[in-house]
Amino acid sequence: MRPRTRKKGIAIVTLLFFLCSSSLVANVFVQRANWHVRNTVHNGIQHRQAYWLAESALEVAQYRRDNGLITTEADRLFTAQMPDGSEYAFWMDAIDPTQIVALGDASPTFNLLAALQGAAINSVADIRALLPGSRSRILSQQLFTTPGGPSLFTGVGSAGTMTLSGSAEIDSFDSRNGAYGGANTGSNAPVFANADINLAGGMAKIKGDASATGNIVLPSWAQWAAPDTWVTGTKSAGVAPTDLPPETVPSDLAGTSTSGSCVLGNIDTRALSSGDYHFSNLKLSSASKMTIAAGSRIFVDGDFIISDNSVLDLLGQVTIYVNGSVQVNNSARVNSGELSGRTNPASTDLTIIATGSAPVKFTGAGGHRFIGAVYAPQAEVRVEGSSEIFGCIVGNNVTIDGNTRVHFDAALAAGGSSGGAGTTQVIQREL
Repeated sequence: MRPRTRKKGIAIVTLLFFLCSSSLVANVFVQRANWHVRNTVHNGIQHRQAYWLAESALEVAQYRRDNGLITTEADRLFTAQMPDGSEYAFWMDAIDPTQIVALGDASPTFNLLAALQGAAINSVADIRALLPGSRSRILSQQLFTTPGGPSLFTGVGSAGTMTLSGSAEIDSFDSRNGAYGGANTGSNAPVFANADINLAGGMAKIKGDASATGNIVLPSWAQWAAPDTWVTGTKSAGVAPTDLPPETVPSDLAGTSTSGSCVLGNIDTRALSSGDYHFSNLKLSSASKMTIAAGSRIFVDGDFIISDNSVLDLLGQVTIYVNGSVQVNNSARVNSGELSGRTNPASTDLTIIATGSAPVKFTGAGGHRFIGAVYAPQAEVRVEGSSEIFGCIVGNNVTIDGNTRVHFDAALAAGGSSGGAGTTQVIQREL
């Protein structure tokens, strides 16, 4: 009996040893898990704190730049320390007022002020090498300015015949004075054609001046109507044609590697950050949504189609080059501001350039809302149904029919899109 008792004792000791060991191991794992959770939360808090410190640095930099306080080499670097020991700074590249690099650091043990002031900084890489990783953030802000030059959009125009029928109407406004409506509506829309302007098909109206290289054709019974029934401004026939040269895709954009077709449907969403894009097709349908960041250029080698209650919205100035057809139909909205939250999206923010002869169409049931400018001097352009365009259209032969409204934006003629004095957008990125 004694050997069996000894075996029982050994088993009990072994079990107790195993339980103690397991308890110790479990305790270690629990402590490590708690440490990881606390560390993750702490790093997350410091990450956000550092980000907002960098945002503060951008605001200080903007103020100093706008008030002429960045004038010397020494002004390129500015640093400040908060009462809790956190710090922010900004740095400008070679006193270049178009670009700001801002920094925020939430580490209580790292002296950002001393590190930056004692370093030779010539690039963002130099700054990044100084910072202690996740507890610091770097933000970059750049002013993106479009080049100046003659505007493509001096009026609603046609390289061939301009035809208005039904109850279609062209009037004017100026987006520099706010959104269309109320006092910001006018009768100063310039309409031109390098052939005839045909108004014989109904009660369409041009609220502005009409000039044609050919004739301005009114209904046969126009002699019994008021002179301004169809054209409220001056009517000029036999004028010299307007030069409407075809546009090409910039070589650097055309050389961008293609990402294939960008096709959204079934309430899909996508956001494009600022940059250059090359798609074989760009199509939105079935209430899909897309936003495009300011400063972007997009080359569509095929068709550009926004339809079926879909929304394409912009965060600033964007240029889209299309080799194929352009179609906006069936309650689609383009640059409407409903995704970006902008209360007054400007037509100067969107330029669509059709580089070939494929058709441009604004058609279908439902109201289409398009805020932008389309330049398609080789393409047949049709605007039908109850489409509403805020901006400008220029095409080969242009037909505007139905209950369509085209509101010409005077800001375009002043150079707000692809010409004139140019426009400026702010692009901000986290590096």
